Amino acid sequence: MKKLTVVLFLSLFTLLSAASLHLQKGYIKAHTQVLGDSTIDPATGRVHAALTMAGDPTTLRGSVWIRSKDLRSDNKERDQHMYEVLAVKKYPKIRFRIDRVRRRGSGYLIEGRLSLHGKSRTVKVPAKISGKGSKLELTGRFRILMSDYGIKPPKLLFLTVRDAVDITVYLRTK
Repeated sequence: MKKLTVVLFLSLFTLLSAASLHLQKGYIKAHTQVLGDSTIDPATGRVHAALTMAGDPTTLRGSVWIRSKDLRSDNKERDQHMYEVLAVKKYPKIRFRIDRVRRRGSGYLIEGRLSLHGKSRTVKVPAKISGKGSKLELTGRFRILMSDYGIKPPKLLFLTVRDAVDITVYLRTK
């Protein structure tokens, strides 16, 4: 009983001492390829976040999201096709919910749920996290498959877009 009381007290203390983090800067970059042709690199600096942390990066929790239509590449026509494939009118946001952060070697492993195109899947993101208090800098890279989210890789004429999408995330709080 005494151990349970201590665990409950520590859990409550951690929750109460968690500070809201205010996003100062962020970007999301995606990378894939048209097989046998060129790369596709949409990105956005319009990142939104609702994050808390109680000192140590392993206590980081919350969500990061973007509006699907904020993704832009170097080709407006291709962007319009991307918006159709992502069904941005039906699924206007792409969201990542942070469920757990663990130390992993010299960095961290962020585990959470990525919601995209009406599907939600568990994703693990190797990341570098630094900073103290309300100041945090986070960089992570991970890969998803469009097909895991019910998205059929598009074809452009006789060329097919690669199913794998490499995603880079950068967040800095103040």
